[in-house]
Amino acid sequence: MTETTNTAANAAGNSVTEPENMIVIYKSTDDEPCTPFLAFAPIKTSWPLVAEAPDMTKLKNPKYSWPTHIWVESDGAAQGQLIAQLQKTIATQTQTISDVKQDQTSTQTTLTAIQDTQTKQTTAIGQVVELVSNLVANQKKSATTDGGNA
Repeated sequence: MTETTNTAANAAGNSVTEPENMIVIYKSTDDEPCTPFLAFAPIKTSWPLVAEAPDMTKLKNPKYSWPTHIWVESDGAAQGQLIAQLQKTIATQTQTISDVKQDQTSTQTTLTAIQDTQTKQTTAIGQVVELVSNLVANQKKSATTDGGNA
């Protein structure tokens, strides 16, 4: 089997030859939360080996969560900061829910008042229509009676 290689310079400037089909993978267990090493490509994530690299910009001490298949933080201090951020988010969301409930109650009160006003207006319009109908009917009677005498 012929193996293709890449030549690169290491930190000391020496030439280093690495096989092209080697990739960095990670071993993640309770004893070794994130241990990188080289393996032949391709590789699929399967306990305890993870093909996906952790995001070191977001994680101080990554460990792979096998139930959820994502990298998570295992550093206690970083977890404490995350918990504090989540508590702030929960407090903000709780306040938002309270505000929405207040707005909903206020809106319901306003809608009830509008409905009461519309009911009163409908009743008043019905009374006006009845009065106008009676007035028109009386005028027709009067016109017929007066017209018959002429």
